[in-house]
Amino acid sequence: MTATIKQYLKQLLKVMGKDNPHAKKYYSFILKNGKSFRSDYSWKKNKEKNKLIEGIQPKQKECYKNAQMLTIIGKLKYFEGFGFTKGIGKTGIAIPHAWCVNENRIIDITWEDGIEYFGVEIPFDYIKNAFNKGYFEAVLEDYIFKK
Repeated sequence: MTATIKQYLKQLLKVMGKDNPHAKKYYSFILKNGKSFRSDYSWKKNKEKNKLIEGIQPKQKECYKNAQMLTIIGKLKYFEGFGFTKGIGKTGIAIPHAWCVNENRIIDITWEDGIEYFGVEIPFDYIKNAFNKGYFEAVLEDYIFKK
């Protein structure tokens, strides 16, 4: 399915980037710098989960805030991009999403059924700075255009 996420992003680039330089730069950056992941849910089954999310109360539909808090507290890698859940993957439409990575393993405290992910790692200091300013929304677009 990761190829499908990439294909989806290539289609968005082709359609939206044609007459929109902003969209062209955004999708081109993600495709060039993105990394593919597949969740095996293994982290949810071990004690690491309890230690990582201690003190965090993740909320559905707040993936950016959830992942940013987990990044800061757990000193994990933060990724933003697109993903599929088991149900959404069948539609072929990737959903904007944020998640964490530790030792090449997805740690997603928002989606219980995330299966495929494609996104860009945003540096820890960038996330920490945004978080300290009280900004808990998507930062990928800001990161791309302020580089």
